[in-house]
Amino acid sequence: MNKLKTDLDFLLECNEDSNYGYVKWSKWRKENQVRIPNLENANLNKIELLKYDFNNANFKGAQLEAAKLINCEFINADLDNVNLESANCSFSNFTKATLNNVNFSSADLINTTMIDCNCINAKFINVSMVQNLAGGSNFSFSDFTGSKIVITNLVNCNLQETKFIDCFLNGSNLSRSNLDKSIIKNSTIYGVSTWDISTKDSLQENLTITNLYNDSVLTVDDIEIANFIYLISNNNKVANAIDNISTKVVLILGRFTPERIEILKYIKSILKRKNYVPILFDFEKPDRRDLTETIGLIGRMSKFVVADLTDAKSIPQELSELIPNNPSLTIYPIVSKEHREYSMFEHWERYPWVKDIYKYGNKSELDDHFE
Repeated sequence: MNKLKTDLDFLLECNEDSNYGYVKWSKWRKENQVRIPNLENANLNKIELLKYDFNNANFKGAQLEAAKLINCEFINADLDNVNLESANCSFSNFTKATLNNVNFSSADLINTTMIDCNCINAKFINVSMVQNLAGGSNFSFSDFTGSKIVITNLVNCNLQETKFIDCFLNGSNLSRSNLDKSIIKNSTIYGVSTWDISTKDSLQENLTITNLYNDSVLTVDDIEIANFIYLISNNNKVANAIDNISTKVVLILGRFTPERIEILKYIKSILKRKNYVPILFDFEKPDRRDLTETIGLIGRMSKFVVADLTDAKSIPQELSELIPNNPSLTIYPIVSKEHREYSMFEHWERYPWVKDIYKYGNKSELDDHFE
């Protein structure tokens, strides 16, 4: 009798004992040092297995359609090309399992653990994935069409070229995951976390950001801005804060040498006393856009801009981003009496929203100016 038949036959024998079959199976594995049970291509459709230890097992090509595999262990198991359609794998642990080309269609994966799995080109059509832990797994090229993926941890997953069509993704965490070239459409994404995801060349369309109990339905076509749009539409405080930005924010530009930064911080303190919200760029530029673009973005949201032209270096580039196309943005240029403004600044003085240069000698004169 070959080993395949021995492993499969003993599993079926254990299964006849619905109460303690899993105990017999574990004892047999331990006593016979069966590290890798060989169940390759086994026909186990509709079998009921509760609490079984299948760690490291070889299930390649097995048939487990409509099987009940509740609270079982599949850690490091090989389940490539396995058919688990309509199976119930709730509370089971597939950590670091190989699940390439698996068919999980219409399966129940409730409270299932799938951490660090290889699950490439798998079918998750109409699956129920509720409160799953699946962080760090590779689901690339998989199809989740029609699935309920609710309160599931998909942090740092490879979801490239994956399909999320007609899905419920409510409350799930996709942070730091790669969704490049994925398709996300006609899905509900209420409460989804999307910090630092990548969505290059993805197709996103008709994503509902409101919950099922909301009378109004709000949809967007970009999963990364969904939370922001929801907050604006449903939180009066946030909406009011955005409305007030242009009346309180002041952008301060200047040179950040030790001497100059002291003056800029003093200007900041003056403006704070006057109930403005001064923004001083004394930090490193963001990763996703260069500093000039960021200054342009903040500047367009500001009440006015204070530009210290003393010993200017990057100021010309920053002002060229702000002045020409923002007639509603007032620019207040200042310069130390010990210096002259840079020669090309006269080009900007013809714009009505650029005020006359104020020359200051000390901090008290700055106090007087901003009164």
